[in-house]
Amino acid sequence: IQKRGAVHLAGEAEDRAAAVLLDRPLLTAPLAVVELVPESVARENVIFPLALDGETLTVAAVDPNNILLADKLGFMLNKRVKLVRHP
Repeated sequence: IQKRGAVHLAGEAEDRAAAVLLDRPLLTAPLAVVELVPESVARENVIFPLALDGETLTVAAVDPNNILLADKLGFMLNKRVKLVRHP
C-alpha cells in the first residue's frame, strides 16, 4: 500500500511540474547556437543561448542586467553577449 501511495504522490509531483512548465513559453534555438554554450555552464548560470548574429550571442537569462555574467560568458565563448530576460 505504501508503494502505491508513493507512486501516486510521485505522479502528482510530475503533474505539478508539467503544469509549471506549460505556463512558461518554450525556448527554441538552432542546434549550432545551443552547442556554443556547454550544458554545465548553461545549467550553472540558468541561461539558454538563443541566437548568434555575427559575433554577438543573444542569451536568455533570469537577470538580463547581470553584467558579470555577460562578461564571464563573453570571455569563455570569445563572443559579445547580449542578455535578454526570460522568466
